[in-house]
Amino acid sequence: MTERQAKPENPLVHLLSGASAGMFSDAFVHPIDTIRARMQVQRGNVLYNNMSDAVLKILKHEGWRTFYKGFGIVVTFTIPAHAFYFLGYEAGKRYIQPSKPIQQKGPLVHFLSGLIAEVCGAVVWTPMDIVKQRLQTQSKSSIVQYHNSLHGITSLMRDEGFKGLFRGFGPGVATYAPFVGLYFMFYEQGKVLGTKITGKNPEKLPPIVHLTSGFLSGGIAAALTNPLDVIKTRIQVQSSESVGGYKSGWHGFKTILKEEGPGTFLKGIRPRVLWIAPGTALTIASYEQFKKLASFVID
Repeated sequence: MTERQAKPENPLVHLLSGASAGMFSDAFVHPIDTIRARMQVQRGNVLYNNMSDAVLKILKHEGWRTFYKGFGIVVTFTIPAHAFYFLGYEAGKRYIQPSKPIQQKGPLVHFLSGLIAEVCGAVVWTPMDIVKQRLQTQSKSSIVQYHNSLHGITSLMRDEGFKGLFRGFGPGVATYAPFVGLYFMFYEQGKVLGTKITGKNPEKLPPIVHLTSGFLSGGIAAALTNPLDVIKTRIQVQSSESVGGYKSGWHGFKTILKEEGPGTFLKGIRPRVLWIAPGTALTIASYEQFKKLASFVID
């Protein structure tokens, strides 16, 4: 390994690249996330039969702006969240099995580094998710809880306190940590395959490899962890005064299984995959490109 390959990257590179990549991808996929949230919280009388039905009904009864409900808080929070997320991942890759060169580290290191990344990002993402999803699931026919993102965060603090900001933190990490671990494990293997196919150095792979690997890895990991996401979303949408709410992730799992059946855990799987797969593709591809640019500017 050359001296340049051995040189640790500046953490500022990961912070700036992660923040830029997160902002770029979230702007594109937020509407699909809104549909996912609405489909997952449906109980009893189903309003949306499928994804296309949801799109048509929202457009007809609420207008296109509804697809961007909660985007204000996403813009505010996604920058630090993605910055910490990628910083955590890169730190995990470097410090787990430190005696091995990064290029020689295997799937287990990538999976564990993904878990670290999620915990780092979740500290910022959890409050964002709560307000975002409560805004997303409000319709014109329901009682308006929050008027906008700022009103949402201030109301949450006033009504539920600091603890309310982290409602569902445990189920959230339990949902996204396995997802992120699986995602990065699959993604890094995709890069290995891309290196073999193109014959290029891993650091010089073309963007199409990052896009393809990110898309497939994100889609597979999203589908595998959808049941956990259903539980997490329902816990975060309910308020502290909700009657018959879920007391924990395990309680939510048992209640859903008993009252609604196992098929409920597949609710929203299509919009979840269609939200996450392009989102992870855009995020990781732009992250890799921003990282090259930031390394050139900073170093």
